[in-house]
Amino acid sequence: MKTKAKFLLLFAATLLLVLPSCKKESTPTTQSVPFNCTLYSSITTNTTLPAGIDTVTCNIEVSNNATLTILPGTTLIFGQGNQVQVDQGASISAIGTSSNPIVFEGLQSTAGYWNGIFIRSISVTNQFTYCTIRGAGANTGNNTFGADVSIYQGTAGFTNCTVTNSKDAGIYFYGIYSQAPYVDQAVFNTFTNNTVSGCGSYPIATFAAGAGSIGTGNTFTGSSNNSIAVQAEDASHVSVNVTLSALSVPYDFIQLTGDAGDVFDKTFTILPGATILMGSGISLVASPIGTFVANGTSANPITIKGEQATAGWWGSLTVQSPNANSFTYCNVSGGGGAASYSSGAGQNGLIGTYMYVPTARNITVQYCTLSNSGSAGIYVSPDAPALAPTYNTSTITSSNTFSNCNPNVQTM
Repeated sequence: MKTKAKFLLLFAATLLLVLPSCKKESTPTTQSVPFNCTLYSSITTNTTLPAGIDTVTCNIEVSNNATLTILPGTTLIFGQGNQVQVDQGASISAIGTSSNPIVFEGLQSTAGYWNGIFIRSISVTNQFTYCTIRGAGANTGNNTFGADVSIYQGTAGFTNCTVTNSKDAGIYFYGIYSQAPYVDQAVFNTFTNNTVSGCGSYPIATFAAGAGSIGTGNTFTGSSNNSIAVQAEDASHVSVNVTLSALSVPYDFIQLTGDAGDVFDKTFTILPGATILMGSGISLVASPIGTFVANGTSANPITIKGEQATAGWWGSLTVQSPNANSFTYCNVSGGGGAASYSSGAGQNGLIGTYMYVPTARNITVQYCTLSNSGSAGIYVSPDAPALAPTYNTSTITSSNTFSNCNPNVQTM
């Protein structure tokens, strides 16, 4: 028995030497490390940040035509009031993967805790893929909006990204140039399969060209104003073709101080199924060299209405050109009010031709429903016989449906 006991004690001791501990080990957690502000706060040559989780307590500025590359799996956690700024000529490349996304966020989850990402570059290499950008949106200047991402006279691409929890807008374009080569450069070079959610104002605030550059597969949800805000072009005309596709949310041509709306010098197209909201006093105009095309279908009509249902809330859809301006299968309501781009003598119509231009005007309106106007449904009166507009004279009354318009069609 003594021999057997000694053997058992020896066996137990051997096990203890081989297996010093049998307790379950906890899963390690990755800790953030201080960001090297000395190396990376001012980036003037092509630079790749080391992958990892970093606490950023300084501003990052990319300039001098440099490219900042952020690797998959990187998380940048910003201190209060800190930001990333990409200057004109420089660029940022943040290409994550589905399994290793890139994250930009604040040390605290409070919306507006950090300032966000500012892009002042028209480089097509400004690209965010599988990125999450959240918790910024503080307004740092005299801008109309703060945002998680603010794009000033520039462009950027977003694919499979999440932009969320902004104090104000999710993505904000501002600062349209009126001189080449920057005219209407405030656009997405790609914008597909993204989610923009939980923003304090709009998911996207942009200009007409920017709104037309929104791609497919995107989700917009949970923002205070869950529509695409479209700002006027700061008294300049829209000088590129613009096409608004049907999205899951409306486009809202918002009224900012003194805005009258947009004037299009090229072709402005609204595709079937799109919904347009119109701000107070806003009009959309095809200039003497522009074209307005809003052709829906019976199954997918176009809806254009006021932000509020009040008759005369907004101005008019106005044609100044001899081109093939066309409105088909459109539901238009709540306009016909006073606006800077009125058709003349306070007689606006929901859809109309502008009187005081030295050119003929051409317009076709058919299979539309026009309602709740502050004036006429359709206004096509000339101010001189030589400038009489061309329109579908024999069918303009019979092919459209009118309700609460005074009169339905004004042609005198």
